[in-house]
Amino acid sequence: MNDSVGEGLSQQSEKAVSKEDLEAFLRKRVQELEEELRTLKALLEYIEDAGKLSPTERAEDVKVGRRRVARVLRGESYVRAVPEVPMALPREVREYLQTVEAEIRAYQAKSEAGEGVKLVIRERPDGTVAEVKFDGLFTTLEVLKAKAALKYAMETAYEVYRAQLRSKGAEEEEEGAQGPEGGAEDVEGS
Repeated sequence: MNDSVGEGLSQQSEKAVSKEDLEAFLRKRVQELEEELRTLKALLEYIEDAGKLSPTERAEDVKVGRRRVARVLRGESYVRAVPEVPMALPREVREYLQTVEAEIRAYQAKSEAGEGVKLVIRERPDGTVAEVKFDGLFTTLEVLKAKAALKYAMETAYEVYRAQLRSKGAEEEEEGAQGPEGGAEDVEGS
């Protein structure tokens, strides 16, 4: 009998310890989640701030047809493009931008202005582009070349994005067209 009483007490103390452990675990987990939430909010603010216009920047719209797909913003020593449409940069467009960066770098080396140009592509967590920026531009020619490259890159990326949407829509239409035809044959056969 004493053994059963001892077992009962040990089970009760285990339950009490388990409850304390659970409380400690839950408090720790809540702190971790709050810290993660703060980090995610900071990231979101950082990404959203990329599209805001600084008072020292000059903005120019990039349009395809009537639709504004991006804004090219020119600052004191940089040019950046901020897409209005969530789209990814295709590999070919990235390579083109890197080629332009190399050309500007070569121009800077010839003019002894130093190799200060740097291409920065910031992406969102979902893989779309938040901002593309040429930093370290000193002459008007460098700025114009970078601006033209960014406009071309945004237009091309949007065209690729639109083509992908069309191909997805065509695939869905083909799948939808096959479904009703099969249903019609079943009705006719009965």
